Amino acid sequence: MDGSGGTLASAGPWGYSVSGVTAFVDNVLSRGESGITDGSGSRLSTETDFAPGGGSIVFDTSESWFYNSDVNSTTAPTGGQMDFLSTAMHELAHVLGFGTADGGGSNDGSWSGKISSGAFTGAFSKASNGGSNVSLDGGNGHWADGTTSVRHLDGVSQEANMDPTTTSNERKLFTNLDIMGLRDVGWEINVSAVPEPSFYATVFGLVLLGFGLVRRRKLQA
Repeated sequence: MDGSGGTLASAGPWGYSVSGVTAFVDNVLSRGESGITDGSGSRLSTETDFAPGGGSIVFDTSESWFYNSDVNSTTAPTGGQMDFLSTAMHELAHVLGFGTADGGGSNDGSWSGKISSGAFTGAFSKASNGGSNVSLDGGNGHWADGTTSVRHLDGVSQEANMDPTTTSNERKLFTNLDIMGLRDVGWEINVSAVPEPSFYATVFGLVLLGFGLVRRRKLQA
């Protein structure tokens, strides 16, 4: 990927084609999660969960990336570099359904089914946003640009990781709002007020294959 148009990376869950034994098809579609199929190999008309078998992430290899092995560090890049950890976490969230869980038809997915008038209505996200729906960007796949929350690591106010843009010399770890977005998609997330290092290490360490769908843009600082 050459980064044309200011795109740092793109990602999304994979597509699939499957037919045959009902139980096998049902497991392929849902990986055993409820709220995705009816138990007989058919997708529900309104899905409340998301369980992709895989996905893909593509990064701009021409970018000057900042790598820091301490996934709980808030140290930002310097010298005009882009933070790889912040971008990787952002794209992994798209693979896991943030902005991409649109179900098998129209507005029936565990993400798309919670969109109303350009805002996200998921209960966990609303609670994290002071009880209000969360405004989305024009494509409905990110929080609106400039949305803020508190960093889950230490409670410091920060622009949310899952808005559509980032700048050089900036580290954007997950905020409470970002994590609640994944909960609303259907993931069972149980982390303490100050997460164990394994929380970010697990997110950062996922490797998934497939077709990219959602892109992240950068701004030159």
